[in-house]
Amino acid sequence: MKNQYFGDTRDLFKYDIIQHLYTELSPIERILFIPMLTPDDTLNHGKKIDYSKAKAGYLNIELVKYLSNCILQNKRNIKNIINYFDVKGLNFHLYKPSDYLLQKSRDDYFRYLNNAILPHTLIFIDPDNGLEIKNPDSKHLLITELNKIFVQIDEYSILMIYQHFPRVNRKKYIATQLDRLKKITLYLSYITDNQILFLFLTKKSSLKNALQSSLLAYTKNYTQLLWGNDIDEYKYTPLFKGRKIE
Repeated sequence: MKNQYFGDTRDLFKYDIIQHLYTELSPIERILFIPMLTPDDTLNHGKKIDYSKAKAGYLNIELVKYLSNCILQNKRNIKNIINYFDVKGLNFHLYKPSDYLLQKSRDDYFRYLNNAILPHTLIFIDPDNGLEIKNPDSKHLLITELNKIFVQIDEYSILMIYQHFPRVNRKKYIATQLDRLKKITLYLSYITDNQILFLFLTKKSSLKNALQSSLLAYTKNYTQLLWGNDIDEYKYTPLFKGRKIE
């Protein structure tokens, strides 16, 4: 996550689905957002702010207005999302909002996470790119870090991860990520707009099933999205957009 991205169409999708899951899933009592914040750079990122081109979140008029105002007022800072969730009455917590995650001090960044993880929580981890690659840096979440966090959550919590798609076949890429995560848990789910992917990990089947139902309800409003819990359920064809494939 970088402050320069704040408020773009990916953020619209991100914050809207977080709000949806918090509202729809009764076991979830709080949100813990781990931004894995890294310094801004000079690359031409974060400029996708035309919400008319968004595939999700655009029906949330309050969120659209709030993010638009942040951009217009030059307030593109992750800390500003706290006010939105506070006004909505959601129990939202932002982990280390002023600290950058630097490759040389990764352990320091996650040092106080033990005290921040509570039961009945939707924990969202937002690395710049997603899960680690062959030569990971501060833009990636390490599998060892993910595993340490997953071990700490209770059976009524959900772990949600942001994943950016590289320029590869989408279906094969999702299959690869699911295979990696099955070493941590078999209770997996995902939702994607074909640009970014959100991966979900839980500890028991009943919560995964409730999550799946909530994702299905969400895609009924945003029919360009695809979701499932295994690659066999992912059929990349417009005929099946917005619903699970049996």
